[in-house]
Amino acid sequence: MTAFPGPELERPRTKDDVAPRPEALDVFARIEGLSGEEERLLAIPAAERSRAERDRLHAIAGELDRIWEHLRKRAARLGHRPGSDPQFP
Repeated sequence: MTAFPGPELERPRTKDDVAPRPEALDVFARIEGLSGEEERLLAIPAAERSRAERDRLHAIAGELDRIWEHLRKRAARLGHRPGSDPQFP
């Protein structure tokens, strides 16, 4: 037995069967994208970064800092403390 329906419960799929992409997935993708871009820019020696690269690195750092602060406040509001959950040290 599986968690998936058998042939007797299957029906033709329609375009309406597609679930919308969860907002949390979009947020996670944005954070991952920023982190990757930051990592790529940090791999360039500081003396060799262009003005545009330095400006972008500064903008990314600011955005990631705002996200981190928002998540920290959210965790505090929800009663989570650093180190109180083994999954979230």
